[in-house]
Amino acid sequence: MNLTSQITWISVAKELPDADAEVLIVLSDESVETGYYDGEDWKFGLGVIIHDYTVIYWADYPAAPNL
Repeated sequence: MNLTSQITWISVAKELPDADAEVLIVLSDESVETGYYDGEDWKFGLGVIIHDYTVIYWADYPAAPNL
């Protein structure tokens, strides 16, 4: 199964996710993390503000596979 084909990455320059919706994020160092935008700041999934990197893309979680 290729999960990459199920993920649509959206540039934060074009659109932001709904406030407080946990999503996948790509940081400026090209790492992929979980996080959310609270309407003011990007935060990692545990609520820590992201200071050292810039969020450049986000995506909703992919759907679970059909079993």
